[in-house]
Amino acid sequence: MLMQKTDPIEMLDQMYPIVYWMTRSLKKTKDLVYKTYDRIDSDTSEIELFKTFREVYNEDLELESPLQTTSPDGISASLPSQENVDIKLSTLLVELCDFSYQEISTIMDQPVETIRQWLATGRTLLLKEYFRVDSND
Repeated sequence: MLMQKTDPIEMLDQMYPIVYWMTRSLKKTKDLVYKTYDRIDSDTSEIELFKTFREVYNEDLELESPLQTTSPDGISASLPSQENVDIKLSTLLVELCDFSYQEISTIMDQPVETIRQWLATGRTLLLKEYFRVDSND
């Protein structure tokens, strides 16, 4: 397990890799971790920490609305859907933090069966996205 129950500052330091994988931006990672830190206290558990991060991340996505953004070259790109964000976060939590399905269910406020479905999808997507694995091989 990536995290052991420690003080919230140490938990935030250990949370950086997950936030970076979610955002793929060092600036955005620092911003989201800071905003998460601003909302927790010394009694925050790991589960509450990630629930708080999820809220902060979702609020940040809402600020980037409307549902489409325009890149510098003028091409329109859709923002990730809430379900895609939750699939990615669920997968990272189980793979990097060794959270149980029940713990992820609590963080995501979804039934365990939904988490199982998300993880099946998320593992495949992460392999394709980060390791460029082609499912036709």
